[in-house]
Amino acid sequence: MPLATHDSLQSFFNETVLLSLGEKLGVSQATRLVTVGSGTTFTGFEGDWTGSSEKLPDAYVKLRDAEFPRVVCEAGWAEGHGKLMDDARLWLLHTDGQTRIVIIVSFTESTIKHSLQASNKQPEEETQPHKSMSEEETVVDSIDSTTNLNDLAKKLIDLDRRDELRQPLVSSLRATLHVYRASKDGRDIE
Repeated sequence: MPLATHDSLQSFFNETVLLSLGEKLGVSQATRLVTVGSGTTFTGFEGDWTGSSEKLPDAYVKLRDAEFPRVVCEAGWAEGHGKLMDDARLWLLHTDGQTRIVIIVSFTESTIKHSLQASNKQPEEETQPHKSMSEEETVVDSIDSTTNLNDLAKKLIDLDRRDELRQPLVSSLRATLHVYRASKDGRDIE
């Protein structure tokens, strides 16, 4: 399931590209020449004789009369960089040269800080034997088949913001940006 961090890339990419094109060409000219978007599935990749390949880019820029986007942006949270490079290869090597650039953003979460802190602490039961149930435990114990997931998410986010969870929902995030194009011989990407 895409997270807000992952989905924020679509908004940022689309807004930035549209503003840039609007400034350079004028809004009406830019909208006549290109489509900037997300949520569109593309099929018919070259070399796929079964016609089963389909790809939904996270964001793209497509010339109005083209079958495939000129620029594709792919983001990965759970996907490894190798999988994202396979996506880049599909776009750059199997669209008959229509896709020229693939931008890959890989999000990673660092849990080193939390792991170090946790290893230096003694279990709560040993240090505070008479402590009442924590807010986190109360929320977790309240979960049953009638629990509204949106309400649960709000409670957990609130506890996380107040640093009341034993483990944070999300630790430090890092984003790595890679830009690829097809090699001159068209056999791989660089």
